[in-house]
Amino acid sequence: MENCESLPDGIQHLASLSRLELSHFDMQELPEWFGDLTSLQELYVIFCEKLKCMPSLEAMRRLTKLTTLEISECPLLEKRCRQQSDVDSEWPKISHIPNISIDYDFFMIFQIFQIFLIIYKLKGLKLNSVAGPTRACISRVRFRPI
Repeated sequence: MENCESLPDGIQHLASLSRLELSHFDMQELPEWFGDLTSLQELYVIFCEKLKCMPSLEAMRRLTKLTTLEISECPLLEKRCRQQSDVDSEWPKISHIPNISIDYDFFMIFQIFQIFLIIYKLKGLKLNSVAGPTRACISRVRFRPI
């Protein structure tokens, strides 16, 4: 579904819905009835720049078959879904889901990589080559002693 300001109410009656992808969704939060999608196994939330809240904890806990949650390019929701003790954290609502993927942006990956390099320089190693950097990760890094 793209460029929607709300989910169609009819979706809540799809008892056998097992996979749902929300893309370019313009709401700030998912509706409470979302917890009634009890057959849902996979949820992908992509490019939802305004979305910042999942349904309530009770609604999310009703999604007992939900095994995969991917959140990508949703900066407000990503920030709130990271494992934090912040009062605005959405983590308690999703922590029961076995497979969670939150897209950490390239800037964060780059910062981690810089720390990685500092550690190896301190250990007396020299970076030999970096091959195949991607948006989500650096696929191969080779080191050799100095």
